[in-house]
Amino acid sequence: MNLEFKEQIWKGQFKPTEESAEFEDKVRTAYGLTHRYDSARLLIGRSLAEPKPPDPLPVSTKFFKTSIPGEALFGSELDLWLCALIMDGKLSSTSSFDDFRGLVEAHWARGCQLLRSELEQLGNNEIKLIARLADMLPESDGSVEIPFGSNTTGDVTEIRLGVGSVSHTYPANKPVDFVLNGPGTPPHIALMGAVGKGKTTTGVQMALSLIAKAQIPFLFIDPKGEFVANGRAIGPFSVLGNSVQAVEVGSQVVPLDFLPSAESPSQRIAKAAMRLRDTIALCCQSPGDLQKDLLRTAIQSVIQEGQDHRVGNDQGSLSTPTDE
Repeated sequence: MNLEFKEQIWKGQFKPTEESAEFEDKVRTAYGLTHRYDSARLLIGRSLAEPKPPDPLPVSTKFFKTSIPGEALFGSELDLWLCALIMDGKLSSTSSFDDFRGLVEAHWARGCQLLRSELEQLGNNEIKLIARLADMLPESDGSVEIPFGSNTTGDVTEIRLGVGSVSHTYPANKPVDFVLNGPGTPPHIALMGAVGKGKTTTGVQMALSLIAKAQIPFLFIDPKGEFVANGRAIGPFSVLGNSVQAVEVGSQVVPLDFLPSAESPSQRIAKAAMRLRDTIALCCQSPGDLQKDLLRTAIQSVIQEGQDHRVGNDQGSLSTPTDE
């Protein structure tokens, strides 16, 4: 692949039509998408599922005023998007960046028309639309291997989780569970109730059930500090033994081995720092704007210094004293 062409796409700007931008606002609200590029990828991907490339947009097309850089639009999967779009549009070595941008924006606009039409056909039922999109995905045997620990894998098909230890209705005594990873099924659940009614206990039981059934890595954030003491998991999580790594914020460093490298684009580094900052802030009581900005700056510094982020290297970890 021509690296200069790839660099042009990475730094280039792409615009949706005004019609697409308006529809995307509704899509993000319906599916809880945070960023504009999330909904843009959905629309472009839907258009790519069609057997023929889209027609070029007319010169009179009205575009939205704000563009999205290629770095954000395609992200870490840039090569995959490039291959799909270049093959779809039959672009060649003589094709220009304008050719590629025109193809992307045409897919973007057609994806909007397709999704909006399909949503109307389904009575504006967003869940049914997700199920229809899932049917367009390539067929597989239904099994996925996911590493767990250092040398364990699990074949994951459908995962059904019970709600707590009883998980039956009263008085009918019918089982209560939900599918976590089925086609068209959103993998989210909310536990709501008054203080002391068992929300935490139920959540812990569900987490342990998921770990046992799916054999997958699991991140459990405990803002109350009930399940970690002296660097070890206590209570119900103690059954996991050495397979769980307990981190007590304020007493131990937070491993940062998931952060991007120092050679990553500046936008990716800034975005990673902000996401980690926001995650940590969720576990704190009313952090101030100054505190959050100092935390973001500290995280960015760790990334940009290019030091080892692996567990056990204090230079590649972030420590937040309890008295600050």
